[in-house]
Amino acid sequence: MGRGARWAASRGRRSRPVIEIARANGRALAAFGPRELDPLDPLYAVDGFSMGLVYDTDLAGRVAVQLHDPHVDQVAYAILTDLLEIAYAQSEPGRS
Repeated sequence: MGRGARWAASRGRRSRPVIEIARANGRALAAFGPRELDPLDPLYAVDGFSMGLVYDTDLAGRVAVQLHDPHVDQVAYAILTDLLEIAYAQSEPGRS
């Protein structure tokens, strides 16, 4: 465990690798790096090989989805569907 993770744990927090994606001025912006999470953050409970996704919506507010300890077939299916969606989006003009 790194120094930052130990420091976070000593204060009841967790350090997790987080990808943040946002739209601004018609562009997608992305950042990746360690982030400290407090116990009320929906990503706080995500550990091991588990995955989580949190998105803020205009109408529904904050939506959180978590997949705990996925099996190989679930991960493979998710990657396949993502790749198919990317390929489809690139083949259709005006689709984003």
